[in-house]
Amino acid sequence: MRIATFIVLAVLCLPSFGQRVRGLKGKMQAPEVVNYEPAVYSIMYDLQTPQGGSGKCYVNTLVGKQYVLSVDYCKLWRDSLAVAAANNGEKQSWYFNRILASPYSSSECETVLRNTVAGEDIVIGTAGFKSLQYSEASPEMDWQLVEGDTVIAGYECGKATLDYRGRKYTAWYAPGVELPYGPFRFHGLPGLVTYIADSESQYVFTVVGVEELKYEKMIYLPKDINVAKDRDAYLKVCRHLSNTVDPELAGAVEVTDAYGNNITDEYLKGAEITTIEKE
Repeated sequence: MRIATFIVLAVLCLPSFGQRVRGLKGKMQAPEVVNYEPAVYSIMYDLQTPQGGSGKCYVNTLVGKQYVLSVDYCKLWRDSLAVAAANNGEKQSWYFNRILASPYSSSECETVLRNTVAGEDIVIGTAGFKSLQYSEASPEMDWQLVEGDTVIAGYECGKATLDYRGRKYTAWYAPGVELPYGPFRFHGLPGLVTYIADSESQYVFTVVGVEELKYEKMIYLPKDINVAKDRDAYLKVCRHLSNTVDPELAGAVEVTDAYGNNITDEYLKGAEITTIEKE
């Protein structure tokens, strides 16, 4: 199996030239997480979506011996920044100002942790500072292998189509990379997913790097996420989380735009949790 690396994403701490956060003087704490296992492979996807902001959107799929994690790279970047801030004794305002100046945009793409042995997925949706998760059996995917071939990121690829929970997808996969995984929940093709897009181009994933890891990169989830009893409950709650400000932050922080206008409420509300699955 040929593995090549095409892109390196560095943790950048850029100065903020627009929005500024004031009022948060407490010291940063490292995020509490639950570690599962070290990843063996790291696969990076560029994500084109209307949900993204002005920066680049990436999704990182980490493959371990038992677990597969698909997560918005911006979330990993923020976690790394929080750990660095905590280790250096920085204040919370230091962290948030660098978040505002991030080179990456959050696509708000849901995080998915798959237990390949138990056949179960944990799905976490995030909007701003609010998160919710549910668990269910890993869904079956009825791929249709069709005629067609192309080369993506140097890999010879076959073509497949999929109807899945309200969207129609076209995918390309690399039989030469024996990892039957992709971004989000996509799995089950005879090779790595190198490209997948829905028919409305709301979510377009393209592989930009595949790496067999020589260093420790942990597969983890945040600790103490609110849990919905099932997928139906999760989908209902997702429609309501975007309209309230986190009470722990309200009154303790002020966010202004480049012109000095107070945009605290808009910033803290975040957006509606975006669910790729429409049904």
